[in-house]
Amino acid sequence: MGGVFCFHIYLYYMKIIITESQRSNLIEGVFLSDEIKKERLEKSIELAKNYKNPRQFALENPELWHFLRKQKLVDVVFPNRKLQKADHYWNIDNIGKESLKYNSRSEFREKNQWAYEKARKLGILDALYPKLTNRKEDF
Repeated sequence: MGGVFCFHIYLYYMKIIITESQRSNLIEGVFLSDEIKKERLEKSIELAKNYKNPRQFALENPELWHFLRKQKLVDVVFPNRKLQKADHYWNIDNIGKESLKYNSRSEFREKNQWAYEKARKLGILDALYPKLTNRKEDF
């Protein structure tokens, strides 16, 4: 077989001989032809236009998301995606600066969930966005 490594796999009483590349495809998952990969990539690019971020795409299209990650194509489909900052980046000062960009808690949570979650864990959301009190008593 001219330099091609072969592996012998025994399934019950049947012997199957495969090449090294076939073996790696079996270990990594189902073998996909270049044509199928191209179709899935095109479909992913088209569908990605309907989502604000990769996370939403992943939730709605788990099989395509798995394909993109496995083939290392996430950056091709989402070239402008924001990478999250490291957890230690979100300290009180940086969270305060980030929160100034948004008019409400809900907008802050929607636009930057990482900073919002860190602010919630630190217990500083009320300081950043004071809750409106019920002022009926004053009238």
